Amino acid sequence: MRFLLLLAILFALALTPSTAPAQTISEPDAGTRIEDFTLQDQFGNFRKLSDLLSDGPIALVIFRSAGWCPSSKEQLTQLQSELKSIESAGLQVVGLSFDGVQVLKDFSSSQGITFPLLADPQSNVIEQLGIVNNSHQNDTFRYRVAHPLTILINHDSTIASVIKNNSQTTLHDSRQMIDAWTRLKPADPKKGPMGFIKVFKNRFVDDDGTSIIFKGMAIGDPDKIKSDGQWSKKHFEAIKKWGANIIRIPVHPQRLRRRGFENYLKLLDQAIRWCDELEMYVIIDWHSIGNLRTGDFESEHYKTSLKETLRFWDAISKHYEGNPTVAFYEIYNELNVYKATGSTCTWRQWKTIVESIVDTIYANDGNAIPLVGGFDWSYDLRDVKNNPIDRPGIAYVAHPYPGKCSPPREPHWEEHFGFLTNRYPVFVTEMGYYLEGDEAHFIDDGTFRNTILKYLDKKNISWCAWIFDPDWSPSLIKSYQYEPSDSGIFFRNAMLNK
Repeated sequence: MRFLLLLAILFALALTPSTAPAQTISEPDAGTRIEDFTLQDQFGNFRKLSDLLSDGPIALVIFRSAGWCPSSKEQLTQLQSELKSIESAGLQVVGLSFDGVQVLKDFSSSQGITFPLLADPQSNVIEQLGIVNNSHQNDTFRYRVAHPLTILINHDSTIASVIKNNSQTTLHDSRQMIDAWTRLKPADPKKGPMGFIKVFKNRFVDDDGTSIIFKGMAIGDPDKIKSDGQWSKKHFEAIKKWGANIIRIPVHPQRLRRRGFENYLKLLDQAIRWCDELEMYVIIDWHSIGNLRTGDFESEHYKTSLKETLRFWDAISKHYEGNPTVAFYEIYNELNVYKATGSTCTWRQWKTIVESIVDTIYANDGNAIPLVGGFDWSYDLRDVKNNPIDRPGIAYVAHPYPGKCSPPREPHWEEHFGFLTNRYPVFVTEMGYYLEGDEAHFIDDGTFRNTILKYLDKKNISWCAWIFDPDWSPSLIKSYQYEPSDSGIFFRNAMLNK
């Protein structure tokens, strides 16, 4: 009888809910900076967190296992089906678990998973994040599995937010992830920390009405720098150390088409975010050379069309509308008429084209300043005197190189572009020189560099030197170690006021 009573008591206790405290599930705090790490993805590639973040903020999805956990498999498959929507919201999806590479590879192959799944078989990163599930015993297949959750990570490696799961069997989906990111309203590469630049009479002014003279450099095409393996914030930090307050970014039509607009836009967003952080303004330059009216171009590298040009500026001005850091749009790099081919373009014709481009920009973005060049590779603006561009808020561009004229150069500069400073802002967005070399157009006879900056200072003309790239001419740097050339030393000292 006592035995039956004991069994009944034990059975009752087994049915009674345990009052023992459950394991506390810790999670990393918002604002915490995640220590950089490197793990292999499902394809065996080593992926570094900082490299992944260079492409934008990340939703780091921590899941139990793609091998044995049904809810993890379901969640990853759902995220793949909604990947485009998540990316459109400004997030990359990256998965992480204690699975090995082969497990992740098998699952990805069977389910068509394209976003990175990182293998952390020793749970080192999982432990770093403080989300190891310690309720499982050693030598069991769930030992050191993670508590599943998603960490939203800003581009600077700080945690923006943590998304918990609905339950142990139902994990959060893409909609919850997008909603959480949207509510945060994180720092966007389109929204810089600096004030807007405006045209006031013949000057550039900030929000307080203070006049600003810009001094900076052009970089190589982002596609080129990326292909060189040098696309990083370090490149922009080197420019900042030279004293620049503006960077000109040349976008070559051929390179844009080859990379694809969306992928190219990611590079521009990165550049602008880095410039935000370093407090440098940006010129986006449609870098074609030739006659946009007739379709005669210097080379295939610069080939474009008016239709493509308008499409480019429509997309760019929509994307960067309201962004103070993107202060200028240089609507066309260098107009030139090739007489040998019968190419022609009058100022009236060019003015019509320019005004159509400006109208396209202003339809989307009324804050950025369109920069307009003239004839002879954006050197000759004499026609503006009697027939200026009939749009408000613009500035004019000049590209004076040593080969444009012989000493004394000041009268020639005054005639071709300097005279405009009485009425409009003028921006020299390209200039440079070599002391020796094969390109006669760039060779300084010893008088160019001694006069050009004095003239620009006297006329209150902003400028960008060409070019902060070791391969294009005339180079300001000898290599990606950033050792300055002779002209690099000259312009660096000018920006640093030495």
